Amino acid sequence: MKAKHRTSYKPGEMATLTLTATKGGKPLSNAELTVMAVDRGVLDLINYHVPNPVDYFYSTSNFPLRVRGGDSRAMLMDPVTYSIKDLQGGDSDEEKDEDERKDFRPTAVFEPEVITDKNGKATVTFKVPDRLTTYRISAFGVKDDLFSLKEDEFLVQNPINVQQVQPRKLRERDTAECGVLVTNLDAKGHEITISLETRSPTKNT
Repeated sequence: MKAKHRTSYKPGEMATLTLTATKGGKPLSNAELTVMAVDRGVLDLINYHVPNPVDYFYSTSNFPLRVRGGDSRAMLMDPVTYSIKDLQGGDSDEEKDEDERKDFRPTAVFEPEVITDKNGKATVTFKVPDRLTTYRISAFGVKDDLFSLKEDEFLVQNPINVQQVQPRKLRERDTAECGVLVTNLDAKGHEITISLETRSPTKNT
């Protein structure tokens, strides 16, 4: 199984994954694929990878009675879709630009069942969250008695990043030098405008 996609996206951009299922170089039609993309910052907290399907399904410790009800593929995805759904990863705890970025979902996409066409291809389109992080793509395929697992990654980043350089707190009559650190992540020239606004906290009387 192969996954074709871009290596980098901007926050909020539409992404398309093209998946190809083959055996011996020939396309596999009507293969069932489960696809997900999850923040590496979350997955690394518990050192999680989707298990190798052959090792998992043929393990006597996982299936001591040799049978279990329901769709067994769900057991591979449960740690991502349920157990870690409330964990924080990437830069979701940042508040410096929350007015611009709102969508901090750790799971960018989860498609439990995607069917390949006659050419063995399937596409998954989704909106990239606003996290500036790396997402791990995991695609799990089933076709009759065949299993396949593929992992890949893509970045979410802005071409221009602005980081505040200032004290965390200032008291009345304090003096400080404040500024911003501008980083250009691509090879193009950009024109940017930086403005400064000061606010005084409301005093309680």
